[in-house]
Amino acid sequence: MSYTQLTLRERYQIEALKREGLSQSAIARHIGVHRSTVCRELKRNTLPNGEHVAEKAAIEVRLRYQYKKNRRMSHSHIRYICQHLQEG
Repeated sequence: MSYTQLTLRERYQIEALKREGLSQSAIARHIGVHRSTVCRELKRNTLPNGEHVAEKAAIEVRLRYQYKKNRRMSHSHIRYICQHLQEG
């Protein structure tokens, strides 16, 4: 199975194109990835208000990657990350 890792630039493009109101398929064609890649990106990294923020998405990806590698974070580390994500 092939997995496409989006770059920060592609995430910024998704953010901008979503704000313009393009469909997921149109965004995928524009940045040259499969539409399922865009769908997963938006599903995983869209805020409750419907906004996709590229920098937050990049941080979330790193956190998910670390989790998959069985690296443990302390509760204080998780609180620190959450606090800084909320502050922007």
